[in-house]
Amino acid sequence: MNKFRPIQYLKKYTFLIIALFVFLTLGMYMVLRSLQTYTATTIIDYVYGDAENGLAPDGTELDTTGIYSSSVISQALDNLGLDQGKYPIDSIRAEIKVQQIADDAVDVVNEAKNKEGETSDLQSTKYAISYKADSSNGADMARAVLDEIMDGYFTQFSKQFINTSSVVNSTSSVNQGSYDYIEQIELIDAALKDTVNSLDSRAKASPLFYSSGTGYSFNELVNEFSILQNTEVSSLYSYILKHRVTKDTDALVGKYKERVQSNKLLQEQNQARVGEVEGILEAYVEKLRKSDNTAQSQVIGADGDTTKKNNVLGKVESPNYKNEDDEYVAYDQTTEYEQLLQNWIDISDVYNNSAIDEEYSQYVIDCFTGNTEAIIRYQTEIAQRIARPEKEGDDETDNASDSDMDITENAEVIDGDNAEKIYTEGTVPCSQQDIKYVEEKIKDIINRMNALYSVTNATDSEYNEYLGAEYIKVISSNHITEGINILLYTAIGAVLFLGLGCLGAIILGRVGDMIEYVAFTDHQFQISNRVACDRYINKYKEKILPANFSCLILQTLNQNDINHQLGRTGGDEILAYLSSCLRSLFKENVFLGYNGSGQFMIFVQNGNYEELKSLINNLHILLNENMKEKKIVFKYTVGFAVSSKEEIYQIRDLISSAMKQREGYEAGISD
Repeated sequence: MNKFRPIQYLKKYTFLIIALFVFLTLGMYMVLRSLQTYTATTIIDYVYGDAENGLAPDGTELDTTGIYSSSVISQALDNLGLDQGKYPIDSIRAEIKVQQIADDAVDVVNEAKNKEGETSDLQSTKYAISYKADSSNGADMARAVLDEIMDGYFTQFSKQFINTSSVVNSTSSVNQGSYDYIEQIELIDAALKDTVNSLDSRAKASPLFYSSGTGYSFNELVNEFSILQNTEVSSLYSYILKHRVTKDTDALVGKYKERVQSNKLLQEQNQARVGEVEGILEAYVEKLRKSDNTAQSQVIGADGDTTKKNNVLGKVESPNYKNEDDEYVAYDQTTEYEQLLQNWIDISDVYNNSAIDEEYSQYVIDCFTGNTEAIIRYQTEIAQRIARPEKEGDDETDNASDSDMDITENAEVIDGDNAEKIYTEGTVPCSQQDIKYVEEKIKDIINRMNALYSVTNATDSEYNEYLGAEYIKVISSNHITEGINILLYTAIGAVLFLGLGCLGAIILGRVGDMIEYVAFTDHQFQISNRVACDRYINKYKEKILPANFSCLILQTLNQNDINHQLGRTGGDEILAYLSSCLRSLFKENVFLGYNGSGQFMIFVQNGNYEELKSLINNLHILLNENMKEKKIVFKYTVGFAVSSKEEIYQIRDLISSAMKQREGYEAGISD
């Protein structure tokens, strides 16, 4: 069997090693990529006062599960345009983790207070939120999903605890109903007032807030709505009253007459209630004066000890006092008198508002019925009230002026001549041109309002996120970590596969040697046997031989005589020596085989005629010296043929040509 030749095995199977190395390395890389996970993580800090006590802004227990609530995740998937059938909410929730981060400063405070005998259970306000996505979704999706979830949570947190309600557009289709034109304008005007008040409160609370999406601040939105109200709505209000633009005069007047009667009834009811409350207040004050319940909260007894008296002022001055069990309890500082006073104010407001609305409704009736005298008298009275100098403490004057201004803020104040001219023409129906103008203006106002409300809602949505961010500070922005270091593990695998490939090649080469030795080697002469010769010939029988492919045939002639002379063993030794000589002379790119019956076949891949001739002479010299020592004569023939010289490129034809060119030799003859 051949010697152990690891380097030659590696050379022989280099291509196989490289192919296996590349295939396994790529395979491992693809498997690792399929198993890869991407975890997006961000760190937040609840920065409001009660957070360190584990409480939400409303005093309830802080529940961080809202971060991965179904509503938040559903909104995040909708914003990303992801199908919830492909990305179920439960599967997303399962990959979200919220972990509280230990805070050394908080631990130190708790430890110090506990040592002093105080109970302290302050908590860390920092939390790490992470979302893990698999390889099919990738790092970008992990980052995008977590960003949307946190934005949604900030918005939800703001709405839940900071209580900023959205601005509602209640007049988007007011012109499509059965309202008359003056009613439509009233509803639009009321909606604009509510919107301006709501936005103004937010502008005062956050004057520096600007929406990055819309580019508006709340101050700017207040200006936009105010301009629309004070210009377009006011001018159209005056136009409708001046030209008496209506769908049906009788129906409109009937509605406002019912409104007048409703307000009168409401005033009667509330006037009675106001009287009742005022009577109770007077009686309460009288009783309070006669009692000693207004004395100082601390009194000195006969024994000289100072004690706290359980009276109204005592409770007001001591919001936390001890009960019978010697426990501190909170006391409601609101007195009955304060509650009665507040009820009186509420009822009075209803009464005054109904009176104002009654006067305004009558004014509208007078306008649309052409009651010129009433209109002139009413407007003259209003003009006088507005021009009257204000007096400090004159509540009646102030209230009257405010009421009149509120009623007539959208109506034209005109003198008698103009009033006569305008309203005497009101007995005839308004023109179609006036109706068309009013309808187009209302439609235009509504369209502008819808556009403004759309911008307002977008700004308000971002404002909710902003408020949530004010309560929740983002300490660490969204960053991605990979579950598997693909490059590292691929490099380790590549080294391992290369080692396994080399080891496999060595094992394969050695196994090949063993198979070759067992099945295709003549164990007696340590060269290829007859089966190997046939296999080699069959390998080339269908191929065109390369140039200088050579075939050499050596045939022993007197083997039987030698066997008789030296015995069977001696004869085999002669053949073994011949085999060793051939192995020593023909080394590289050579097939050397024993075909049986004393015949040796040699195929040389790149044989030169002169070199073969020289090798044959050297063989004869070696054999001749050995045979002389053994004192025998060894007869044999040698023939060879070169493909390029013979112009034969088929292996069997080349063998035949070599057989024909054999020459006889005798070794062991003295010179």
